[in-house]
Amino acid sequence: MMRAGKAGLLGCAFLLAGCGGSDHPDDILNPPQPGPAGYYAGTLVDHTGIGVNVVALVTDDGDVRIIDTLLGRQFLSTLPASNSDWQAPLKGYAGPLADFPDGTRACTGRVDASAFAAAELLGDYSCGGDSGSFDLVYDDAVSFNPPDVAELTGVVQGLILPHDFLLLIIAPDGSYSGSDTAGCAYIGGFTAADPIINLYTLQLTQTCGSSVLRLSGTAVLGVDHPGGGPALYYGVSDTKHSLAGVLVFQ
Repeated sequence: MMRAGKAGLLGCAFLLAGCGGSDHPDDILNPPQPGPAGYYAGTLVDHTGIGVNVVALVTDDGDVRIIDTLLGRQFLSTLPASNSDWQAPLKGYAGPLADFPDGTRACTGRVDASAFAAAELLGDYSCGGDSGSFDLVYDDAVSFNPPDVAELTGVVQGLILPHDFLLLIIAPDGSYSGSDTAGCAYIGGFTAADPIINLYTLQLTQTCGSSVLRLSGTAVLGVDHPGGGPALYYGVSDTKHSLAGVLVFQ
């Protein structure tokens, strides 16, 4: 169950010109094509044959974050503007448990794939000595839930390292504060990134002693994590650092 979902707007999103329709002949003969924005989910299989569940958060501009919800890795790329051939640079961030095979924490590589807006992302990737394939399918039920930061109000929690839990308290305006069990403090905020698609822009500042990181990225409110309740799928990064995974509402 989505938190305070607005499923009634889903039908509006697919009509020709809002819920009122359109009388323009071009609108009827050539309806607008769906944009790429939304939530995709599926599997990523690396060069060793090990597969993991991943999600992709895609913005209106075609910016893609593929998030490994188990290991905390994430891969960033950009979709093509108008065709299905997806060949683009890739930026990768290792999760907290292991570096990439070449020993790096952040890598650059390539995507050689196909991208079908609001349908499927599938193909091959290579980065940091890691390589493999992915197949991610668009989720209408999650994607078409208009964002409202008030829906995020509450307490969320998730692992960022083995035995290191992150807990955030989110206010009705989308701002939050929190800490993890390693003693780091967190502040930041969520803002709606799209009027219809379930996407939030996420700003995060992590302070661990004298070390301060300012990361930015994307989040989606979903329900298909193993616990079955509402959860935030998120990925944030700067040029060298990354946090990604799932935060579950308590």
